[in-house]
Amino acid sequence: MSSIYIGTFDNSMINYEKAFFWSKQAADTGLAIGKTYLASCYINGWGCKTDTDMAIKLLKEAAALGEKFAIEYLNNSGIKF
Repeated sequence: MSSIYIGTFDNSMINYEKAFFWSKQAADTGLAIGKTYLASCYINGWGCKTDTDMAIKLLKEAAALGEKFAIEYLNNSGIKF
């Protein structure tokens, strides 16, 4: 759901507050993709204040669950997980 509001499919739907809300809901249930989208919100300040430490924590959690984008992002950033 949060990907809709980030503009993944249609830029007319961009709403970063809703993206943050739905990403947090998904992350709180333990979904790896939710943690990844929430990390993106924290990295970019979408619907929240930027928080690199929280973003890295979430990406590490998502990577531990096998989320490919999180693994790729961490590897490209040189961050060990």
